[in-house]
Amino acid sequence: MPLTRRAAIAALLTAPACAQTQAPPPATHWRAGPDAPYAVQEIYPTLHDGGIWIAGGFSPQALGATERVIVFDLAAQSWREGPPLPAPSHHVHLVSLNGELWAIGGFLGGATRVRWICTDRVLKLAGDGWVEGPALPKPIGEACPIAHQGRIHLIGGRSPRGAANAAWNDQSDVDDHFVLAAGATRWERAAPLPMARNSAAVASLGGAIHVISGRTVAGGVTGAHHVYDARSGAWRDGAPYPEPRGGLAAATFRGRIIAGGGEIFEPASVGTALYALEGEAWAPAGALPAPRHGHGFIATDDALHALGGAGRVGGDGTLASLDILS
Repeated sequence: MPLTRRAAIAALLTAPACAQTQAPPPATHWRAGPDAPYAVQEIYPTLHDGGIWIAGGFSPQALGATERVIVFDLAAQSWREGPPLPAPSHHVHLVSLNGELWAIGGFLGGATRVRWICTDRVLKLAGDGWVEGPALPKPIGEACPIAHQGRIHLIGGRSPRGAANAAWNDQSDVDDHFVLAAGATRWERAAPLPMARNSAAVASLGGAIHVISGRTVAGGVTGAHHVYDARSGAWRDGAPYPEPRGGLAAATFRGRIIAGGGEIFEPASVGTALYALEGEAWAPAGALPAPRHGHGFIATDDALHALGGAGRVGGDGTLASLDILS
């Protein structure tokens, strides 16, 4: 896998390629939305103030990580620029809570824009710029960020295993679960994720947080599905995800969790399949119009948005496209 990651970064220096479109099954109603201003992958978008926000990520136009922030205005159905991050960054965890937008952890790209400098940096949007917020207890990237019941949760991911912190190989999987309450000035620890992993998907349903699939540095992809009850503070096992992948996405849409996309390295594959959590089991729910990994799902009352990512394994085939299911 490390070799694959290094090759992925090299691929970012080439122009983005368009993934071959697949016809969606009849049961779905996808339409193409306006392309983003640039292709970008390894993103954690969020819904905030009437728009879908994307901060940082890997972009071939930036020859690596970008500091740019873009917003898809849901009312206008158009893109605009937002306040840029202080430095080129990727895997930046965006969360909106009580009208405030947070950019949490992830990796700094450094002077070359292709480094993996895991960071504990936390930023909060303030007018036309960003201000420092309460730093994470440790640097974390490729985690699961979610706002739930008045708190921000950051679950799992990868952190530096030692003093070295500049390359993908320098970090390992963690089971940490950190929580920031609205108005708080420090993060607190919550019950750890039962299985340390990175690049999982996260969504909430019925008062619980679901961490779905993902991968481990040593063991590859996993179908593990863990469910956190915020009232009891305990985890339980959920139904295993049918098509284990890393870099998949999930969102709660029309009362169900929809998950899909993602990648595996051996054999190299990027997925299109969608699955819906029906009670305690997963059921097929159609397919994305095109393969995606390192993308985001954002649900509104009437639509599910699939944004960015890449159509091929690793850093190649980065996408600017927006697909909307309604």
